[in-house]
Amino acid sequence: AFYKYATIGMLATNSKGKITAINPFALTQFGYYEFELIDQSIEYLIPSRFHQNHIKHRNSYIENPKNRPMGSDRELFGLKKDGTEFPVEISLSPIDLEEGRLVCASIRDATPQRLIQQKLRDKNLELERASQAKDQFLASMSHELRTPLNAVIGFAGTLLMRLPGPLNADQEQQLRTIQRSGRHLLSLIN
Repeated sequence: AFYKYATIGMLATNSKGKITAINPFALTQFGYYEFELIDQSIEYLIPSRFHQNHIKHRNSYIENPKNRPMGSDRELFGLKKDGTEFPVEISLSPIDLEEGRLVCASIRDATPQRLIQQKLRDKNLELERASQAKDQFLASMSHELRTPLNAVIGFAGTLLMRLPGPLNADQEQQLRTIQRSGRHLLSLIN
């Protein structure tokens, strides 16, 4: 009776996979009335494309039951009465009674978590694109700055070697300042 007050969807099935009990929270999750689900196959609440695999997994679980999350290696979906699918996280627990073994399932709507995960994936993709754009910009700017800067440094060196003609002391000092500043800028770019 405690499961009726749980704030998570809960249901129980017998060894044949028929629903024997379901709490109000699960009824609300799936959009059914209790009388519509009692004695129905659990596959009634699962999209049809998963039925065959689910039956195999269900039978395997009945043979080797243990408390565990269901489908930890794949995404699981529930099917609402209106045909809407929604992502779920399910935990299974076996209960052995005189009438036979029951499987209790707690069902949590995973839509909020999946939305957060999708937003994180989208944000990571956006950050990756921004990083690539930044890298391309820096590579382009580096090239655009290096070319004229190397020319300035080179011409200052040519003048300092006095190839075009003699220099006075002020001219030489100013050319050395240009050369030093150019090399400093080049090291910053590098």
